Amino acid sequence: MKKIFSNSSKAALITVISATVLIVAFIACFFLLSGNSSSAPTVALPDSSYEHASSDNSSNDSSEQASSQLEVTPLSVTYPKENNITVTESTISVMGSCDTKTPLYINGKEVKMSSSGEFSEDIELTQGKNTIKITQGEITVTKTVVYRYVIIKDYSPSSAKSFTSGSNLVVSATARKGSTITAELNGKKVTLTQNNEDEGEFVSFYGMFSLPKDNLKELKIGKVKFTGKYGKISESFYSGEITIKKTSLVSPSDPNATPSGDGYINVGSGYIAEIIQFQAETFDGKFTASNSDWSRPTNNYLPKGTVDYCSTGLVYDGGISYVTLRCGRRVYNERTDSLTGEKSNVVKRYVGKLPDHNELKVSEFKTEEKHTYLVLDTLFKAPFKVSLSPQSYVQPSYQDYRVEDITFSYVDITFCYATVFDGEIEIPKNHPIFKRAELIKKQSEYTLRLHLKEKGAFYGWDAYYNDKGQLCFSFLNPAYTKAANNEYGRDLSSVTILIDAGHGGKDAGALGINPKKLNEAKANLTLAFLIKAELEKMGAKVVMTRTNDTSLSADDRHKIIKNLAPDLCISVHHDANNSSKLNGFGSFYFNAFSKKAAELVYNRTISTGLYNQTSNNRNRLDWHYFFLARNTVCPVVLTENGYMTNSGDFAAISNEAKMKKKAKAIVMGVVDYFVKICPEAEFEPPKPEPPQSSFETATSSEQTETSSIEQTSSEQTETSSIEQTSSEQIETSSIEQTSSNEE
Repeated sequence: MKKIFSNSSKAALITVISATVLIVAFIACFFLLSGNSSSAPTVALPDSSYEHASSDNSSNDSSEQASSQLEVTPLSVTYPKENNITVTESTISVMGSCDTKTPLYINGKEVKMSSSGEFSEDIELTQGKNTIKITQGEITVTKTVVYRYVIIKDYSPSSAKSFTSGSNLVVSATARKGSTITAELNGKKVTLTQNNEDEGEFVSFYGMFSLPKDNLKELKIGKVKFTGKYGKISESFYSGEITIKKTSLVSPSDPNATPSGDGYINVGSGYIAEIIQFQAETFDGKFTASNSDWSRPTNNYLPKGTVDYCSTGLVYDGGISYVTLRCGRRVYNERTDSLTGEKSNVVKRYVGKLPDHNELKVSEFKTEEKHTYLVLDTLFKAPFKVSLSPQSYVQPSYQDYRVEDITFSYVDITFCYATVFDGEIEIPKNHPIFKRAELIKKQSEYTLRLHLKEKGAFYGWDAYYNDKGQLCFSFLNPAYTKAANNEYGRDLSSVTILIDAGHGGKDAGALGINPKKLNEAKANLTLAFLIKAELEKMGAKVVMTRTNDTSLSADDRHKIIKNLAPDLCISVHHDANNSSKLNGFGSFYFNAFSKKAAELVYNRTISTGLYNQTSNNRNRLDWHYFFLARNTVCPVVLTENGYMTNSGDFAAISNEAKMKKKAKAIVMGVVDYFVKICPEAEFEPPKPEPPQSSFETATSSEQTETSSIEQTSSEQTETSSIEQTSSEQIETSSIEQTSSNEE
């Protein structure tokens, strides 16, 4: 072989090559390290829970070990968070994230993971100590779970409590399904009723005690003893000491202050309850232990300033207390702020006297572009009841207010204790909602019946007292939209939509599989912004309840929707469950007039195929009593956009492209809704009608017929607009007023 280099030049060349190799290696390591630190989160591995398999290759180069570790995403178990935990249910979900390139095993069984490395698996437990080993490669995480078999999981009241004299105390327990649960207090024993609608191993049980009344001094009546029996096993628990406060002194009560019939409750006339918060939700006045806190679409909110006689005793259920009103409804006595945990009064109670009847007079009925307004003068701020009738629900006795068919054709507003109703309401032929008004006189009240132009064509209402003390009702008119040359084929420039990103700030919502990567509050905000962007492409005015990671209470959200009065509200949430198997999408409504929007959003979303139809799929269009959905100002659709606790759903929630696809589907459902309520042929919005300023009140049967509002005796002829008749005149076939109790 021919000699090319001399020994000296060869040495120099070797030196240059070696230096070059070192520089290249240094640069490669630098970029490898910096790239890894920006793309993968740093996860602390607790020494007590991780086991590293020993290696026999002690001679391996340390740089090769470092390189190998950098290519692997560390195994992280997010639930259970603790290494040692005690539970009372027979199944536990193990969740976390890991490297996608290496098989993952839980107790020797390979577990599926998502494309981004999240995993979730339900593990069956045996009584006593259970060891769960999660292994990937050379790393093993060990969790020790003690399954303690119990009958009663929790109970209320548990601590010492003081209650108002003459109150009703609801006692409850969360206990094993099929158990017999009893409660004993002050020499009385009740068997608690099981809530058969609850799912899972543990369900709710309820019972009620009537507490002593008219006690002139404080009474201590002992502790509540809860006993649970399941098969041959029995266990008992005790609450703290129960104290009855001494009776409050009130003025003499008028036994005739409460009218008979119409669901009224005789609470006497010594105490007055006045609503001091911006509104108060109403509940049935007559109740059982199991349904004392049921929110129902057949009840309504009452505005600030409303007054009525009330009971001296309260209804206590858990940490909540209620006041019973003479009108047959209950309202919260106080509520706990969902953010601060502080309690504030919903009503103030005081001794006083109210007028023995109410009088109403129409001050104004007018139609504007967005709303129709009814303004009434009142003698006092008495309660009223609003109902959409005739409307049936699936099973109200089990708090199942699903609507199979929308059947309501009128809106009834019943004014409690009203014996006089003066004035006229003239509804123009081109009115967007109502076709005529009717006044029905009953024994102790008047009902204003507003007949709809079309069955189910109603979009929301609100009520408040203005600065003149007048009772004002606002009814949402349908939004008029038109076709457009855009991706969705619609111009929504006339529409205002509120997007509510659930939770936020202090309230992270569901933590899910990988809370360091994404919690529910952040996922909600991401999807809300995507929905907003799509709606704004069509010119819609979009307002969001929050635009960053801030805290909002439930009442804050209610105030936003009341002040904005939008055409539609979409609330964005993500679901979670103790079982990691459940997955799917949910579209929920509370009021019957919200169902159509919820259904159209559901149909569009399911058609995307984003949510797998498996045996554990929970895709559903359903009724629910979610707090924001109870608002009546406009249709509210609350969406649950996948389960944070399911690995497949979580992977989609973490995927920007799939989230955008979800947003587009929801927006298509919104477009379908506005097309549905106002088809192309009805684009021209109604022109505002001039205020009605004339009033006519008939005082005898000899008065002549009027063209607007008449008060007639049974001998008078039927009128074409609004009629006031006695309850005897109305045939049962034409009046279908069904109370929630009758349903």
